[in-house]
Amino acid sequence: MISAIIFDLDGTLIDTERPTQRAWQTAMSEFGLSMPDSMYALSIGRTAPDTFRIWREMVDDDVPFEQIRLRAVALVDEERTRQGIRVFPGVVESLTFVTTARLACALATSTFRAGAEKKLHHAGLRDFFSVVVCGDDVSASKPAPDIYLETARRLGLAPALCVAVEDSENGVRSAHSAGMPVVLVPDLVAPSPEVRAMADVVLSSLGELPGWLQGGDRRPSRDQ
Repeated sequence: MISAIIFDLDGTLIDTERPTQRAWQTAMSEFGLSMPDSMYALSIGRTAPDTFRIWREMVDDDVPFEQIRLRAVALVDEERTRQGIRVFPGVVESLTFVTTARLACALATSTFRAGAEKKLHHAGLRDFFSVVVCGDDVSASKPAPDIYLETARRLGLAPALCVAVEDSENGVRSAHSAGMPVVLVPDLVAPSPEVRAMADVVLSSLGELPGWLQGGDRRPSRDQ
């Protein structure tokens, strides 16, 4: 039986990937460069240091990458100040259902703690989570299983009793490697057949999660 639901943050609960992608593409263009969608997609689900290392290796040595990074961060902050953080439809209802059903509710995000806590508070979601594990709490980021194994450890539960809710390929691989059932709610990038096969169910929105959890005895089925 399922005892806990562990949610990813960016791209799963809050719509932060699109503003970040826009900011990086704008910053790159201001320096006469381009960032294809495929390049940005490599970052989804990873920690910032891992992302910057990957991106840095993809551009010429003479590219002022640190200046671009600072400009992108400033653009993200400007948009967030103007518009706040958008919570995806169905998120509050799903989190409320999980807590009302007396399932443990946890967060496993590659974002470092300072940024994750700020996003959670700004989005009004912090109080839903009894455990929050961040990218700087583990030595290896997604797609390694470390963050999900650590979250299960802090919950005091076997990984098989925890359902992970993810939007990204890196996140699905991480949770699957940890031995958890996975609910996939795609965001920016459509899942490959390989990643889709790792998920126990693929939902079109998080609003569908309560209905899936209420199905039968809540044991996941890989036939879906």
